[in-house]
Amino acid sequence: MTGDEELAELAARVAHALRTPLGVVGGALDQLASAAAGDHARLAELATRSLAQIARIADRLALLERLERGIVAASQPSSIRTIVGNAVAQVTRGRRRRGVEVSVEGGSADGSCTGDSALLAAAIAELVDNALRFAKTRATVEVDAASKSIVISNDGTPISMAALESIDRARPFAPDRSGLGIGLWIAAKILAAHGTAIESIPQPEGSRFRVCLNRAP
Repeated sequence: MTGDEELAELAARVAHALRTPLGVVGGALDQLASAAAGDHARLAELATRSLAQIARIADRLALLERLERGIVAASQPSSIRTIVGNAVAQVTRGRRRRGVEVSVEGGSADGSCTGDSALLAAAIAELVDNALRFAKTRATVEVDAASKSIVISNDGTPISMAALESIDRARPFAPDRSGLGIGLWIAAKILAAHGTAIESIPQPEGSRFRVCLNRAP
């Protein structure tokens, strides 16, 4: 077994080991939240969101294992509106920022693409998470059903050139204070398996990314 294969197997084992205690703690928090009030209710909500973030880390570890072994994406019709809805839900379950909203524009119309809806939602979730984390006041997801494109943007600090360059690397960007440094890399690898890519669109502030799912096989 190569070093890369060993790391992939370790990631899968850690992800699996996390899921059982996460389920137990999540169930306990649900019961506590249902009976809590006032400050206790706010603390229960904070703990639930934090737990959701840990669950996303476990999901990312499982994705890393699949990426290392090579993704074989399912080829089936997928609703773009459902993909976007699931992606936004994945992020907002665990991440909240006071004064920052996530809005979806054009999401009432629907289009379809061919691919693995769960993997595509995971990829879009990474882009939404990135937008929300660095936004000043807003993160926006624009859906164009006609062109089957999704644009994710924010009004925060522009993304660094090093992070942009990491998208096409064989390994993730080095982690820093802002996070694990794997989000864009994971999204890019999933999208590449679907025959498409992340397009960075320059703008005066913040970041803006476009994904065209009509290129999916």
